[in-house]
Amino acid sequence: RECPSVGMVMAFGDSIDDPVAAEAVDLTSALAREPDHARLAEYARHNPISPNDAVNVLWTSGTEGYPKGVARSHNDWTFYADVFAEQFGIGEGCRLLAGRQLVTCGSFTAYIVPWLANAGTIVCHHPFDLELFIRQLEGERITFTSLAPAILHSLAEDIERVRKLDLSHLRYVSSGSAPLPSSVVS
Repeated sequence: RECPSVGMVMAFGDSIDDPVAAEAVDLTSALAREPDHARLAEYARHNPISPNDAVNVLWTSGTEGYPKGVARSHNDWTFYADVFAEQFGIGEGCRLLAGRQLVTCGSFTAYIVPWLANAGTIVCHHPFDLELFIRQLEGERITFTSLAPAILHSLAEDIERVRKLDLSHLRYVSSGSAPLPSSVVS
């Protein structure tokens, strides 16, 4: 069904007896059906796939500044899930605060892939609002977020306020898109 401001909304209920909101397309029954294994096998026989095949195309501005679509493979995303688990300690039950749109390469890498790989939670935040972001960072018990240097600079300018927050759950904050000023890193 079409929702006026967001397009189509699809949702799963907690069980077959727990319907989703009336304005959403209910996908719960799809989970309850036994898959048609013969049909799936026939499809796979005629459409072989490789872990190096592209699974999606994402939008990026690119390091050279020319916007473009970038194809990513299954292996790319598996690699990123492993790197984020190893480098940032993102594991089962992670709580990620997405400070940018989820359709970008950076968001897929920092939020969607770790979320899917670890049965985590993504708290969405866009467009950026510093006051709300700070409340979400503390109140949602976020374990990882990735922010643009300008946002980290804003937080560093109000460091006394940041020091008063309970951020004991926050393990890592990464940054991308531009170099970080040394004043923000220290």
